[in-house]
Order: sequence, then structure tokens, then C-alpha cells
Amino acid sequence: MNSNRPQGKRSGMIAMAAAALAMFTLTVGWPASAQAQTGEAASNAATPAAIPAMLPASITAGAPDPAGKVPTINGVPGSQVENLDVSFPLALLAHGTQYVYSITVQDNSYTGSCTVSYALTQVQNAKKVTLDSAVITKFNTAPGDVFLWVILGKPIPNSPGLATLEGIFKCGTNKNTIQSTVLLQ
Repeated sequence: MNSNRPQGKRSGMIAMAAAALAMFTLTVGWPASAQAQTGEAASNAATPAAIPAMLPASITAGAPDPAGKVPTINGVPGSQVENLDVSFPLALLAHGTQYVYSITVQDNSYTGSCTVSYALTQVQNAKKVTLDSAVITKFNTAPGDVFLWVILGKPIPNSPGLATLEGIFKCGTNKNTIQSTVLLQ
């Protein structure tokens, strides 16, 4: 297994964008009576957040495949949709065991160079402690790109309790993250 093998797909992204636009249209296309607000409520409404240029989709921890068949993109023969094939995501991580971290992201509107990394952190004695982290790769991207990165992490330390697995994307001056809570045993 190539531990930091980026894989990307652009095909089918137009259909995904059209589906997202259709969902957006359904959401904001409600009748005026359903959208009506009083002047006071409208003036107190929060400003919508800016849509990030890079949209992290997932971060998972799974067992390494001894046969090297997963992770892969479009590994299901005959499938009529884009698919991601990873080892089953696990939330319980055993001390002394190595896991494959899989991180996915979709480019919404950014063109340029980015860096993807991960971190496994835990709060110990009221301090955030990094148990494992690495820069996976630097890559170039453009709107519509979808990526999968995988990396074999270090063995889980003997530090029982909840921890946070985080995927981090830095593109230009922007940083986007995705997190998953795991239990270390």
C-alpha cells in the first residue's frame, strides 16, 4: 500500500453539483409565507457563514488491509456511481495497534496548492496533547476535484480515553478541518 497515495476523480462532479443546487433550490424555494420574518427577526438574524473553498468530507481510522486492496476509489466492479472503498471505520482504537487514516475532501472553489495533514489529539490534565500527527502531502487542486489520502499512523499509545482524530487542509491562507471522536483502549 502506498501510504500517502492521493486519488482524485472529476467525473460525475457536474451531476453532484447539479444535485446540490437542486437541494439548495428546494431549501430556499419555500413559499414566501414559510420564509417570512418580522423586521426585528430579520435584523437580528446571523450573517450566513462563508462557504469554504475546500470541503472536508470524512476522516476515518481503519485496519490496514494486508492484501493492499483497500483503500481505493471505484473498486466495486459494475457500480454505476463513484465510490470509495476503505476498511470499515473504527471508533475504538487499541493500544499498540497501527491504523490507516483515510481523509477525503472536495474542492468547491479553490485553485492552487494545498497541504493535507492529520492529528490524533487528547486532552490530558487540561492540556491538549498530540499523540500522532503528520503532513500527508502537498497537492494542487482545482474546483470539482475530489481527493482521498491514506496514511499508516503510528501505533496507538497507552493513553486510554476519548481522543480527536482530525484532518487538516491548508490552502493559501485558509484552513479547513474535519474531526472524529475516537476511544483509545
